[in-house]
Amino acid sequence: MGSLVTTLTLAQRMSWFRVGTDDCPAALDITVTSPLTPATLRDASSTAGAAAYAAECRKHTANYAKCQELGWACIPLAVETFGNWGMEAQGVFSRLASALGMHQRTSKSWALHTIYSRLNMSLVRSVARSILDKMLDPLGHHATTCKRGGDVVFRHNKLRDILAETCRRAHLSVQVEAGCNLTPDHSHSRPADVLISNWVLGKTAACDISVTSPLNSNIMSEAGVTAGAAAQATELRKHEANDVKCSELGWLCIPLVVESYGAWGKEAMESFSSLASRLAITSSRPKSAVLSELYGRLNLNLVRANVRAIMSRYCPLNSF
Repeated sequence: MGSLVTTLTLAQRMSWFRVGTDDCPAALDITVTSPLTPATLRDASSTAGAAAYAAECRKHTANYAKCQELGWACIPLAVETFGNWGMEAQGVFSRLASALGMHQRTSKSWALHTIYSRLNMSLVRSVARSILDKMLDPLGHHATTCKRGGDVVFRHNKLRDILAETCRRAHLSVQVEAGCNLTPDHSHSRPADVLISNWVLGKTAACDISVTSPLNSNIMSEAGVTAGAAAQATELRKHEANDVKCSELGWLCIPLVVESYGAWGKEAMESFSSLASRLAITSSRPKSAVLSELYGRLNLNLVRANVRAIMSRYCPLNSF
């Protein structure tokens, strides 16, 4: 049989190994395939191992010519994501188990069981980790920006309701989600999450609340250098989107932008300062205390909503 020399782990997937007799080395190409891909789903549902067999065929097509030039035997080792190994992989593992059994003075069946156990445990761990990486990214960027599941809407509405309630406490007349079908073109856009009457010099303010992330690829490099860069960029986008309609309606466009980690934009801070001044008068409290309370309520609910979004994507698996 010659000497069989290899150590196979899923961490080295897609790498090249040489195994076989001393006279004819074999090039093993490890690949993981899914039986749920559209190309193999029908065959895989009726024939066990169909996806692994298809992957073996693709590997032979891709690598056979080069292996022939090098004098190697091309042996693809394909495994399906649910742990079903291809026929060629089973043949290699059987030969490896025979050699391992003789070397360690154990039975071939025990050596084969050990090989499959280690490989499939590594497969399960790698698949679970890939799922968790997609569902729960390390910095929470995906969870706090993904619109699927309603977490982003929940967070937005929570901040909107706190602002509207605070305005009412300051004896200001407010409307929520205003602006739809008010222009001649019957536009369905709503530039005002909170519409505040008599805000400045008798003009109505259309406050548009938005949460942005400084980890977005289009702003991350700038946000890493300049504090508040992500909020400032979102303020500009909001003005570009809403200024025209707000001008037609005689409103002031005021984007209230907060970064996902709690940093508010310049226009938001100016607006909160003005709101705190009014509420301080009506409540007979210091402006500093009112402003601190407003920021505290907004940021506390921002953090709570972020945690809710992250935990809703958490999959309770054992640590690996």
